[in-house]
Amino acid sequence: MSRRQIALGGAVTGLLVLLAFMGGTAVGRHRGAGVPLANRPAAAPPATPVYQFRSKELSRLSAEGGDLQTRALQSFTSAFPRLAQGLSVIPAEDAKGKVKPGVFRLMVRGFPNRTEATQWLFQVKGWQVEGFAPFEDSRPEPAP
Repeated sequence: MSRRQIALGGAVTGLLVLLAFMGGTAVGRHRGAGVPLANRPAAAPPATPVYQFRSKELSRLSAEGGDLQTRALQSFTSAFPRLAQGLSVIPAEDAKGKVKPGVFRLMVRGFPNRTEATQWLFQVKGWQVEGFAPFEDSRPEPAP
């Protein structure tokens, strides 16, 4: 093959790719134009964030060797029964995202706005488990 044939083949290939692209664009526009606005899916409204707050890291074992996680859950649930539904235990993670063994955090979720989360947090900050106030330095944050 000569240079001329290679150049001509490349130009023809480029022209075919361009025509296919433009044809696909025209077909896409034509199909989109036929759908009435009422039948097009509406963009989802932006979701309002749900707020949460987390405790400090707690050891799973208490000073006496008992199960601190169970004790903390029972104590918190009895002290704040209205928050029991949003209460969960999450593993504590280091800076790299690895789970720290033997350590957990309490998390309270489901507040519709920052104000309500702050009001509840103000009440929860005084709660203690074995002389330790796990929510002492907590702040409300939007849930992911």
